[in-house]
Amino acid sequence: MSKKRDSKKFRKKLNRKNQTMKNHLKVNTIDWFNKNFNKVFKHEKNQKLIECMNENDVGLSSEEKLEVFKKRNELSDEIIGDILKNKTMVKRLMLFLMNYDSDNYNKIFQQYIYLPYNVVGNKHYQKFNQFYDFISEFSLGNLYPNSNYNDEVSLFRVMDEEEYNHLLNGGDVISPSFTKNPFYLQFMRGNNTYMDINKKSIFVMVKFKLSDCIIDFVMSGENEVVIKKGSIPTFIQKYNEYDIKPIDTTILCESILVTTSFLSEKEIIKKHPKTGITVINDGCKVLSLKK
Repeated sequence: MSKKRDSKKFRKKLNRKNQTMKNHLKVNTIDWFNKNFNKVFKHEKNQKLIECMNENDVGLSSEEKLEVFKKRNELSDEIIGDILKNKTMVKRLMLFLMNYDSDNYNKIFQQYIYLPYNVVGNKHYQKFNQFYDFISEFSLGNLYPNSNYNDEVSLFRVMDEEEYNHLLNGGDVISPSFTKNPFYLQFMRGNNTYMDINKKSIFVMVKFKLSDCIIDFVMSGENEVVIKKGSIPTFIQKYNEYDIKPIDTTILCESILVTTSFLSEKEIIKKHPKTGITVINDGCKVLSLKK
């Protein structure tokens, strides 16, 4: 009997049988994934969201733009609600991808899980803490098991003074979104000040361990990295800060030569009687313009 089991013919037969079982198991597992993926993520909702985000609002009235914005936010909130309601199954699906299809893991995580948050998400969003707790269960360190968990990545973020001081004093992250591309943040440098003129915007570089990263992806030109809740940077450096500075209306702003003939009286804040320089607010920043 032992000779028979050791024979080449017997081993081939056993290998074929094992391979057949593996193939059946793989087919059944893929069927399980597809069935549950479509049930949880509702592909048609995701496609509607993408269509909303790509919708051209040029030429729309303010009311119409507001409707597009409202529709986009409501759809994103609904998708996030579906994810949180089915978070146990979502985690099983993503763990399956991590083990069997790592190439598509980042793509699906970004499109089906993080995209709706990217539309409505910030630390004031009503489901922020619940959603942030959930996505923090994932880690790029698990996706690349051969990597060194202690490897560090340099990231950038524009934050308010309160968040900066919190990190500087050894606190953990408050918001998940960071970027590898510092140039992408140039247009965001005044965000906090625009919302509250008493707040400064701080342009910061930080370093985190690879195990602190949830996902790394590129969207609309930005190389975004999502950091786990509770992560503490190993390094922090302030590059610059931005706030509201008084404008001296006796000095001509040489860099901008624009006539003010198209401005309404409401848009004109102050006009210097001698120099003729007009100070206006364009909705983003205060400018000094030549008459």
